[in-house]
Amino acid sequence: IGQRKKTALDYEEYLRKIVELTQKIKNPASGESYPSSISTPAKQALYDNLEHDETLALSVHAAVRANRQDDWMSNVFKVRKVRNAVREALGGDEDLTDEILELVKNQDEY
Repeated sequence: IGQRKKTALDYEEYLRKIVELTQKIKNPASGESYPSSISTPAKQALYDNLEHDETLALSVHAAVRANRQDDWMSNVFKVRKVRNAVREALGGDEDLTDEILELVKNQDEY
């Protein structure tokens, strides 16, 4: 009887965790709180990948928005312009620039 009760309690805890996970999947924004200025999925992605540095994330976001042009991802020169702006916002870090540029390319907002 004791073993059965323990198994039932373990199963109940398992079900509770499943409910939590499904709620996080339905509403992923509730899982982590962001500063009020980090209000879009693109800004959240930058914030998450720039060690939660709000100022840097907003700086990169502004640099991309100011330097992107129509159909920029399919034109080498336009990509280079955005890359240079991102590199400048990141203080010249080449490796991080490449990483963040790939992240930016995968955001619908840009």
